[in-house]
This record gives sequence, structure tokens and C-alpha cells, in this order.
Amino acid sequence: DRAVEPAKPPAQVKVEAVTLTDYAPVVSLTGEIKARFQADLSFRVSGRITERNVDIGAHVTADQILARLDPQEQQADVDAAQASVRAAEAQVRQASSAFDRQKTLLGQGFTTRRDHDQAEAALRTAQGSLDAARAQLATAQEALSYTGLRAGAAGIITARNAEGGQVAQAAQAMFTLAQDGPRDAVFQVHESAFFL
Repeated sequence: DRAVEPAKPPAQVKVEAVTLTDYAPVVSLTGEIKARFQADLSFRVSGRITERNVDIGAHVTADQILARLDPQEQQADVDAAQASVRAAEAQVRQASSAFDRQKTLLGQGFTTRRDHDQAEAALRTAQGSLDAARAQLATAQEALSYTGLRAGAAGIITARNAEGGQVAQAAQAMFTLAQDGPRDAVFQVHESAFFL
């Protein structure tokens, strides 16, 4: 006896009328929400990092200190500049006294115009040296203030490259700050998606 094969069900056919339609593919993309304004923060001077006060995800205020450098080198520059200012002030006092004497003596006819003019030139030179020393002191004090890295704007720390004990170079990015405010949705879209 042969085995009886089961009967196959009849094939079902679906019929549909063909019509023209607009082709509109669905494209799904992934992206991320980013701060509209983002900044890399760095020290303006080089030095060894002695403290790091924030980590990734921390919300910071505009004047908050994020990290500090060892200020020893910058403080030494300030001390030297202050000494230069004191020395220049002493030179101005001495040159001023000498000029005043020459001015009085010239009025009384006991000195020459040449000596008077030399004393006046020495006073002007001393005053110029004092101005230069004061400018150098201001620059040194400004460099000392740069040993503290401030946020500059309120926001969230999104990246950190600073560690305690690390030697940081001037302008080397230590933190990335996503500033508070407007946010943008950012997508990486291949150009072929625009031609679908």
C-alpha cells in the first residue's frame, strides 16, 4: 500500500489594483541635545594643578573656581615687581630732590642751565622707570590672578582633562562648559537622506 498524500490546500491569491502614489519613505535618525554655547576652559598661565573642585556633570556659576595652579612662580614675579616699584619710587624721590635743588640754584644764579636740564632729564627718566615698574607689577598681579580657573559663565561641566598634580600648559583645555540657556538638537544626517 502506498501512503496517501494529504491534499494541498488551494493557493490563495490576493488581487490589488495598481495606482500611482507619492513615495514617502520614513527616515528615523538619532541625535543629541547640546548647549547652543559651549566653551573649552583653560588656564592663561602654565603650572602644576594643586586643586580640582568640580567633576563632569557639576553645575557651576560664572565666578566659581574650577581648579587652581600652584601660585609660587607667579607670586615670586609679583614680589620682584613690587621691589622694582619701590626702587623706582626711591629713584624718583632722589631725582626730584636733585631737580628741586637745581631749580632753586638756577633761580639764584649758582648753577648752569646744563646742570638744571640734566637734573630735569634724570627726573623724567626716573618717572618713566617708575611707570614701567608699575606696569610690570600690574602684569604680574594679573598673571597671579590667572592661577585660579573660573567658569566665566553658568553651566554644566561636560568634559574634564584636569587632575591634581598635573602640569597644565597655558591654553590647554582643562574643562568643557555647556552654558545655561538655549539648547539645540544635533543630528548627523547623511546627504542622501535629502534625496529620498
